[in-house]
Amino acid sequence: MLSEYLEKQLKKAKFKKLKDGSHFGSIPGFPGIWSNKKTLIAAKKELQEVLEEWFFL
Repeated sequence: MLSEYLEKQLKKAKFKKLKDGSHFGSIPGFPGIWSNKKTLIAAKKELQEVLEEWFFL
């Protein structure tokens, strides 16, 4: 149930490529939950980790 909720929220994530070539990701409705990594895959992974940590706090 928890994993389904987190998955659903991650599907709402928005990513954009910045001028420096890095990828920025955030989830609407979750202020302060964001990631910024060199690759899109790394940004998605970090965003998932941040969301999971936020949930358990």
